[in-house]
Amino acid sequence: MGDWGFLSTLLEKVQSHSTVIGKIWMSVLLLFRIMVLGAGAENVWGDEQSDFVCNTQQPGCENVCYDHAFPISHIRFWVLQIIFVSTPTLVYLAHAMHVIHKENKLREQLASPGGPRKNKLPKYTDDKGKVKIKGDLLGSYLAQLVVKILIEAAFIVGQYYLYGFVMVPMFPCSRKPCPFTVECYMSRPTEKTVFIIFMLVVACVSLALTVAEMLYLIASRLRCGSGRRRRRHGNATSAENPAGLPGPQWSSDRVKGIMGEWGFLSSLLNKVQSHSTVVGKVWLSVLFVFRIMIIGAGAEKSKMVCNTKQPGCKNVCYDHAFPISHIRFWVLQIIFVSTPTLIYLGHVIHVIHKENKMRERLLSNSTGTVKKNPKYSDEKGHVTIKGNLLGNYMTSIVFRILLEVGFIVGQYYLYGFVMEPLIVCSRKPCPFTVECYMSRPTEKTIFIIFMLVMSCISVLLNVVEIFYLACCRSRKRKSNTVPATALAVHPRITGDSLKIGLHDSNMG
Repeated sequence: MGDWGFLSTLLEKVQSHSTVIGKIWMSVLLLFRIMVLGAGAENVWGDEQSDFVCNTQQPGCENVCYDHAFPISHIRFWVLQIIFVSTPTLVYLAHAMHVIHKENKLREQLASPGGPRKNKLPKYTDDKGKVKIKGDLLGSYLAQLVVKILIEAAFIVGQYYLYGFVMVPMFPCSRKPCPFTVECYMSRPTEKTVFIIFMLVVACVSLALTVAEMLYLIASRLRCGSGRRRRRHGNATSAENPAGLPGPQWSSDRVKGIMGEWGFLSSLLNKVQSHSTVVGKVWLSVLFVFRIMIIGAGAEKSKMVCNTKQPGCKNVCYDHAFPISHIRFWVLQIIFVSTPTLIYLGHVIHVIHKENKMRERLLSNSTGTVKKNPKYSDEKGHVTIKGNLLGNYMTSIVFRILLEVGFIVGQYYLYGFVMEPLIVCSRKPCPFTVECYMSRPTEKTIFIIFMLVMSCISVLLNVVEIFYLACCRSRKRKSNTVPATALAVHPRITGDSLKIGLHDSNMG
């Protein structure tokens, strides 16, 4: 479906001028929509029209029936949805860049010795380029949120009226030049239904995030208006300045191949490396080296043959044997298993941001009225996993275990763990019990077992990590040297930094 690098580069610029919820919305857009569209859904619809068959040899009948059933294919529909939903955000970006340019010119004039002396000062930006969303910018930001909500809702309703949310395997068609009411059969209807529902859920999540962001801005604005004293802390995240939180950044070369690669997810999970335990780093290595790199094993539909020429029989037999293909199943597994870790990363970034702001207030406060000190991080970005962070980290591990086990059990009930070379099928419209043969069943069985073993290793590593954290916490309590458990995590992976020890009383 083309390269998303240009759109991703533009959305990267919006990151620094958005609220916290806006950054989450863009992560959902890139991770759960654009990446799934390329890594899984695009291949599902790759044979869409070529494997659309009707029980007639009349020339042109299949074409007009396909056009009647799908005025626009789901893939192209979702591509247009992503582009249209992103457009209001890009319009806001243009406004923000225009404001930044004007205020930079104003600063140059004020700083020039012979320049005109003006009473007007920069209103929306500071010397570091940070933007405060207020006034006209706040109005522009809210307007683009409203337009995004309308566009997202319109596409959801439009999809319902165009196709519904379930892919029917067979539908009748009586359009010219078909000689009679023919029966036409779609390829992989169950697998396509899975992706249709998945994209629908993500669209609803995107819609909910946009509504939440609008309410957040309005509530922050009202709160700031009623408590003017909060404006003394100009760096606080609010409707005045919600852009201070550094979200996950990705470069255009990383997302250039996002349709066929895992660049964006890899860049996010790479950030988790610096905020994980030793076992967590091993888990991430297993995820990348032994799972993501194996995903390009290929599709299994191309060489499936059945001992009948009845139109539609092969399609319904394949759909019965493989409701969703192994490749797409593993793609969804990796994305879902990674999600709890990404939520933990968002919590860590939020905590680091808050404590950096706290340090700035401590440095600027000479009276010593601010008594609260940073609890989880130091000036070098080292994070201590304790308290709420420890609870969030443990929760993410538990959810990873549940998701991994759920996908293992699901794979067993869907296919088993061995690819049978012969599949017996007696579903309509097959005229009798036909025999269908898969290509390369032994090779595919090897990869199925390999991915199963990697999933089991992943579960084992997660269980070990929970026990590791529990043992460290118990040992720390027995030592009675510090009141709380603290696991030191270093941001760089080296031979020394992989060792995660317990803080002593001098390290705090």
